[in-house]
Amino acid sequence: WQAKANSTVRKLKFASGMDTIFAGGAFTSVTGSDGTTAERWSLARFGTHSGNVNPWAIPKRAIASGPLKRDPIPVWDFKVTSTRLYAGYGGPNRNVVAAFRLGDGNVGKLGWRFNLAGNPQSLAFSPDRSRLIIGGHFGINDRDQRVCGDKYLKGLVAVNLDNGAVDCSWIPTLDQEKRP
Repeated sequence: WQAKANSTVRKLKFASGMDTIFAGGAFTSVTGSDGTTAERWSLARFGTHSGNVNPWAIPKRAIASGPLKRDPIPVWDFKVTSTRLYAGYGGPNRNVVAAFRLGDGNVGKLGWRFNLAGNPQSLAFSPDRSRLIIGGHFGINDRDQRVCGDKYLKGLVAVNLDNGAVDCSWIPTLDQEKRP
């Protein structure tokens, strides 16, 4: 099959049952193998056997658009479980990691959102799968961000999978060279 997006696709990940595949990037619409085009901002879901667009979608207002209000905020990375999709969005004026529910029919309802002072570039689960580890361009240059009683975020942070709360017991420092 051959599905397509109207702009960049950065990541592909299978849903836990392998019957659908998610695409993340910087697009505003996708077209399935059957020729049906659907509006999808930065995240889309396709049937793995047909390549057709799955009706599951994130509400457009769940993650605000870019500075021109017509541009999507690109998804740089995402992770999928059987019940949620966790996505890292990064753009010039909006950087956020969000959790969307997969079990609420065709709507990817927002579970939580965590704002960052720089792009979230990479997501991973902790070994015990209780936390989401976020790595990216935050806490560098003029993008300081403080959490947990004035601790600085420096490129890595862990958040609770259920509610997006920062794990204050694990805030490592990845000092990065400051650029002029």
